[in-house]
Amino acid sequence: MYCSNCGKELIDGSKFCNDCGTKVDNIEQSNTDSKRKIIFDGKIHKCPNCGSKLNSFEHKCKDCGYELRGSNLNNVVMEFANKLEKVDSISKKNELISNFYIPNTKEDIYEFFILAISNLKTDSSCEEAWKSKLEQT
Repeated sequence: MYCSNCGKELIDGSKFCNDCGTKVDNIEQSNTDSKRKIIFDGKIHKCPNCGSKLNSFEHKCKDCGYELRGSNLNNVVMEFANKLEKVDSISKKNELISNFYIPNTKEDIYEFFILAISNLKTDSSCEEAWKSKLEQT
């Protein structure tokens, strides 16, 4: 048997947990084959090179230096900025800005913020679209 509060193993016949003092339910005591429950709250991502745990937005393993995001990948924000430069119509620019998906890497998010803020200062015709996208981000 295991404590429902702290997870420590209980002594048979005890009415309280020896570790945290939580009262033991009598219903659970009758089941002598009880096993500790394991609950998963999400996925743990590991480095494909060394197997160490990776935190969110990491592009390089802190233990072995393995680069998860290849340097030859295209920069999503740069492609977006190039598309915006080629469009002449304000309505098309607003549509591009509104439909642009928010990047999922820390570097791309930073670049997007820089692009959006610089365009807020220079392109007043699309100001509402930029503000909306920044709030969404």
